[in-house]
Amino acid sequence: MKRLVTANEIRDMYFAGQKHLVLPEGAIITPGAKDLIYAFNIEVAYGEPGGAESADSGPAAASGDNLVTAVARVVDSVLAGASPGDRQRVVEAVIDQLSGRTRE
Repeated sequence: MKRLVTANEIRDMYFAGQKHLVLPEGAIITPGAKDLIYAFNIEVAYGEPGGAESADSGPAAASGDNLVTAVARVVDSVLAGASPGDRQRVVEAVIDQLSGRTRE
């Protein structure tokens, strides 16, 4: 069975301070998870832990400060005293606005 990575998993990783995700080959990453991987600048590698090679493409392979990553960092610094849930809601709202999505 293929591994499924969701936005909730990426959000939990980020607020736990984890910045590296090792996945088996063929893992499925949901679109929401891809957005957060990109926004939180999480490194994704495929293979076994310890011997994994980094992915060469996709959101996690982007280098430099892109707009979404910069927004996430600003939100984190401005809302440093807020709860992780509050910070996450603001980051998601900004990402949604930047990508033209709306939440119901």
